[in-house]
Amino acid sequence: MKLFRVLIKLLLIVGALNWGLIAFFHYDVVADLFGGPMMMGTRIAYGVIGVAGLLALFTFCRRCCGGSSGGCGCGPDCGCKNGGSGDGCGCRKP
Repeated sequence: MKLFRVLIKLLLIVGALNWGLIAFFHYDVVADLFGGPMMMGTRIAYGVIGVAGLLALFTFCRRCCGGSSGGCGCGPDCGCKNGGSGDGCGCRKP
């Protein structure tokens, strides 16, 4: 599971850096690596980075907001202020 989280973080960093380069320098690294913005490899890379973003969002919401269980999903040692109700539980653990 830790490898999965590291992979998601790596893909998010690649995506963020790519968007920064597009915004400031009009240079798309991913498209350049795969031969153009509409090439299949580029579209797959964009899709994988997008899925990583959705998974990170889901993980963030599940961890800090309790997800569908209504309680804090951070674990038993998170130190929630209000017993892990999930509504701004105030966890000390990232």
